[in-house]
Amino acid sequence: MAHERPLLANRYRLTQVIGEGAYGVVASAEDVVNEQQVAVKRIKRVLETYPMATRILRELKFLRLLRGHPNVIEIKDILVPSDRDRFNDTFVVFELMPCDLSRVIMSTAPLNAANVKYLMFQLLRGIQYLHTAGVLHRDLKPSNILVDSRCSLKICDFGLARAAFRAEADSDMVLWTDYVATRWYRAPELIMPRANNYGSAIDVWSAGCIFAEMLLRRPLFPGSNEIDQLRQIVQFTGTPSQDSIGKLRSEKAQRFLRSQPQRRATKIATVFPDGTDAEALALIQGMLQFDPDKRLTARDALMFDYFKEWRDPLGFGPRPHALSEKEFDFERRLNMTTMESLEYIRNELLEEILFYHPEKRDELCGNGPNYIVEGENNRFATAMEDHQRGGRCVPIAGRSLPPGAVKALILNQRDRRLLKQNIQRGPTLPDAELRMYNRHENEGNTQATQTAEDATMQD
Repeated sequence: MAHERPLLANRYRLTQVIGEGAYGVVASAEDVVNEQQVAVKRIKRVLETYPMATRILRELKFLRLLRGHPNVIEIKDILVPSDRDRFNDTFVVFELMPCDLSRVIMSTAPLNAANVKYLMFQLLRGIQYLHTAGVLHRDLKPSNILVDSRCSLKICDFGLARAAFRAEADSDMVLWTDYVATRWYRAPELIMPRANNYGSAIDVWSAGCIFAEMLLRRPLFPGSNEIDQLRQIVQFTGTPSQDSIGKLRSEKAQRFLRSQPQRRATKIATVFPDGTDAEALALIQGMLQFDPDKRLTARDALMFDYFKEWRDPLGFGPRPHALSEKEFDFERRLNMTTMESLEYIRNELLEEILFYHPEKRDELCGNGPNYIVEGENNRFATAMEDHQRGGRCVPIAGRSLPPGAVKALILNQRDRRLLKQNIQRGPTLPDAELRMYNRHENEGNTQATQTAEDATMQD
């Protein structure tokens, strides 16, 4: 019984820092209770700015509410902060996935037709789950899709996601007007700034771009700016009809498209390698329709015969639970001062932590101001920082942990060769031979891209 509930302050033993970015650090760690490898993500300066705080809170809420689907990343735990009134970093424990899809695409690892088909089936199944729940991811791209050596796929990074509770209501649209999607994967209706008239079709467009990128091993639309992005899209899709152009909210985009000579759509077979499955090409064409009303839905795409061998045995996966609009009240608190807003978000973050640690409610929510509780944040932060400085990776001290040093999982060249030779094949995809790469953490990249693009997207 003593180990039924986690060893709260000493449960996770850092093994290796596997990714660093401007806004966070990710480490692999051992869960000493379940004897499983996990990923612990340290999100820095969570409460430094209101936009950052709301983004993190939004992601934590979505991942809690959407848990239960095999193609959506799952939060295992959120570490209890040592000081509930002054904590500024948040440590989130995820299931460990060794690689993101961008690394696979850029690598020399084999990515054959069977791999691509199975990965796309899982991606669309995850998207269909989100859309059934009324959730738009809004930032699908290869670096936000995690994979492992058995070709399992999970969608991650829900910091820009939105739930459409009242899509027709103006009061909701204020939440939908900020930055969405990295440019190369952005649907035409989102190309120009201040686009706020869009729906779930934006995620299908992004998925179509990812599908094409897996087949080409390079981005399909690597636009250098908004106009160049639109130009590359039209070269592929052909000039949209006047009706489709009129659906764009940006007058700048409309003027540009109407000023261009008429173009026919590129013959899709000429874009992709010889021998590409005709059904795959038809699917990409349906997912990359310029007009969102003519674009396939995720469910439409899954119904293609292309996915029959996976759809029939695996189905669409579990249905999501209904989301409560009340969970996202924090998005609408626009009349608070910055300090009031950050304090409100701090309390909301504590509530999220308490979902994973209900036994700590009295300590985190009572006993007066400045009450310090036992937590793991500081211990794990020290271990991470020591590893980042090049120090020896040592176990977090604590009487409940087994003694002995923790070996850093840094593979030398010989280890890598052995790993490639001995990698296990996935039981559901005999041809899968994706390599086990350490994931390059992209935490903060979207935010950095947002800042850079916001400066260039002003009419």
